[in-house]
Amino acid sequence: MGGLAHLPRIGAAFPALYVMQSETECGNHHWEPGFDPERPPNDFAYAAHSWRKIRGYLGGGASSYMLWNLVLDERGHNLDSRRPWPQSAALVVDRSIRRLRITPMYWSTRLRSALVDRGARLVATEGAYPDRLAFLNPDGELVVELMNAAESPVELTVAARGRAHRVTLPPRSFASLLLSPE
Repeated sequence: MGGLAHLPRIGAAFPALYVMQSETECGNHHWEPGFDPERPPNDFAYAAHSWRKIRGYLGGGASSYMLWNLVLDERGHNLDSRRPWPQSAALVVDRSIRRLRITPMYWSTRLRSALVDRGARLVATEGAYPDRLAFLNPDGELVVELMNAAESPVELTVAARGRAHRVTLPPRSFASLLLSPE
């Protein structure tokens, strides 16, 4: 049973406990089909998987979620010299051309990191669309985080604070809806 499955029981037994998810998955698992020993995927599928993990942990009671690899080079190699394992990262430094490349994983966390303030609390949501999270900042601002992992646009109506907000999410995208205090 993974850590995510234990969170509700831990929260019930120790309600004042601060739970931190400390290692996001690195992608490109050498034990799974599709493993590329030369390069990590750093693609939208990895970002979407990570976004859903974040949603699951925060929704399950974790107080924070940490990225494992923030910046790696274009090969994504870790420190294991016996078994180099190209891993995904939010930012990739291409050393040959001296450029920083922003991956989809970066955007899966960037908006939340920039818009959700310290002391914010997760707000329960409901509806058929699963890829959503909402936070209430200490100043009363509501931050609704959305992801569209589909290959086509998705039209949604987000009902909050007595209003309906029509949103069109582009294919394979992350978005934030900011709603001022009433």
